[in-house]
Amino acid sequence: MTPVLVLIETSGIQQYIFGSNRLREQIGASHLVDQVTDTWLQEYGFSEAEPLLPPKELPAAQILWSGGGNTRLLFANSELAVQFTRTWSEKLLREAPDLRCLVVHQAWNENLNETHRQALAQMRLKKQTTPTQTPSLGLAVNAFCQSTGMPATGFNRATDKEAPELYPVSHAVAAKLVSLKDANDRLDETLLSAEQAKKYVFPYDFDNLGRSEHEHSYIAVVHIDGNGMGKRFAAIQQKYRDDDQGYLEKVRKLSELVRCASKKALQECVRLVIKQIIDTKELKASILSDKKPPKKAFRFPSLENESEQFFYLNDTRQGDQTFLPFRPIIYGGDDVTFVCDGRLGIALAIKFLQAFNQASAPENLHGCAGIAIVKAHYPFARAYDLAEQLCSSAKQKIGDHKASAIDWQIAMTGITGSLGEIREREYQTTSGASLSLRPVSITENAPSDMVDWNSVAEIIDNLRSSEWTDKKNKIMQLREVLRQGSDKVAEFEKLYKIDINRGWIDNVCMYFDPIELLDFYYPLEAR
Repeated sequence: MTPVLVLIETSGIQQYIFGSNRLREQIGASHLVDQVTDTWLQEYGFSEAEPLLPPKELPAAQILWSGGGNTRLLFANSELAVQFTRTWSEKLLREAPDLRCLVVHQAWNENLNETHRQALAQMRLKKQTTPTQTPSLGLAVNAFCQSTGMPATGFNRATDKEAPELYPVSHAVAAKLVSLKDANDRLDETLLSAEQAKKYVFPYDFDNLGRSEHEHSYIAVVHIDGNGMGKRFAAIQQKYRDDDQGYLEKVRKLSELVRCASKKALQECVRLVIKQIIDTKELKASILSDKKPPKKAFRFPSLENESEQFFYLNDTRQGDQTFLPFRPIIYGGDDVTFVCDGRLGIALAIKFLQAFNQASAPENLHGCAGIAIVKAHYPFARAYDLAEQLCSSAKQKIGDHKASAIDWQIAMTGITGSLGEIREREYQTTSGASLSLRPVSITENAPSDMVDWNSVAEIIDNLRSSEWTDKKNKIMQLREVLRQGSDKVAEFEKLYKIDINRGWIDNVCMYFDPIELLDFYYPLEAR
């Protein structure tokens, strides 16, 4: 009988995961996406380890490769493929309702490469022709889910201080919450050592990200994406067009390299965060704002003013663990999203990209990051959309260069319009020149017209130095003077006896962005 290649792809992942403002629901949703295209398949006894056998010698089924919410399975015949799809789809509807997945079957044609090409063509057509889901909004008298607006099927106990004790949830949200514990266990096993897991836990509420209540209520939503990954897989497909085993081995090898490099990069971020956590008893009593402070605090090693060097970290209810100010939501490949305290977003994004590059040797993969720094209870879907736009902005600037870059945006208030519209409206001089130097590169081999991050960091360090210590009001004034152009900056320099080269270097405004970052970026290790 003819073997059948089955493609499974999740669709609308961003809306499924980030459609809620509750972090715990996002965590559960992300875990379900991973379960659907990975763990569930292992429950069927499928393995990714075997070599590809000739069509006549195939076992009942095997996983060719999986990752990023997509899976490729090969079945010995169409009957087995249909039987699997039926049972898997039923499980999907019961345990991950509202998660949209597309499945196509393609009969074996010549070789794996050609069969896969035809299956991808089928999948593209299916994406274009599949109608948009229009769920029922309820009948008669309904309570509505607070997260989705859909009819509620039950209640969940709230953890928010402002929310009622119980709140109504839909069937889909209930399923996400059920998977929360498994999601936390998986993350702990992936990123924490046994000793670390005794002391620290990843938060599952935004209020436990370590922000300073009433003082600094910003979080950073960081979206990271590898550069040119699609082109890498396409190159493998082209090179091994007539070599099924070579094609399969290279795809699996690259997929595993990306998974391992991403994991090591996140572990480096965790290491860097934990390194800065101290006991509050190490702080001077004169700078403690609470009579009974939490047991742990996060200290910025670079600040001279001791009262600004730290922020408290929340303890768990049992008091035996401390919440980390950092939480990955999507991870496991080159597409990574995490949230953290707003002051850590840029430093951790840079650390991830650098560690990802080093851990992916000899390929030395690169990526770009978008960092959206927003108020803690800002609509998360919009914050994530902004982070995606920022990541795309950095990727567009990098082009085909083998380099990594970041772009960021601080939303002091609500965000209206696209990223381009924001930059045009808020980051231009009165004469129309750009005040922003973003995106910036963080590695070598970037386009020659990109500013290097180290140059930005040096200016921030200078603005925090003793030379500017008693001139904080002047720094804020300088930011407004920059909007009026270099001639006005020259007058400002003369008036206050400072030298900043009129604020511009090679027609790039070098001071506007660093001034904006003074309260939102602190280096966590020596450059």
